[in-house]
Amino acid sequence: MIEPFGWLALGAAAIVASSIGGVAGFGTGAIMIPVIAWTMGPKATVPVLTVGMFIGSGARLWFNRHDVDVRVAGAYLIGAIPCGVLGAMLYSSIEGPWISRLLGAFLLVAVPGRRWLTGRW
Repeated sequence: MIEPFGWLALGAAAIVASSIGGVAGFGTGAIMIPVIAWTMGPKATVPVLTVGMFIGSGARLWFNRHDVDVRVAGAYLIGAIPCGVLGAMLYSSIEGPWISRLLGAFLLVAVPGRRWLTGRW
């Protein structure tokens, strides 16, 4: 069970992260990963973040439903659904300490990796 301070930390981080994500258009998940890991544990981080991001993405989809190209969404889902299932199966088989290491490595590599892939050093 999360302590009351943990709930306050999650709420405050969610407000800050969603504000930054709303202005910048990205970053909400990256900001929330360490806070969720700290309050709920590393094993719960990805499922909790996934549910939150799914709700947020569903809201954006609903508000922008008239601008969605169904052919593009369908092409995306052809790969996204099986890879999502495969990722969930892999994630459920990994032990807690390895999840902490993988999340830490992702956070350390995400920004430099993106800059390297886009050629913007």
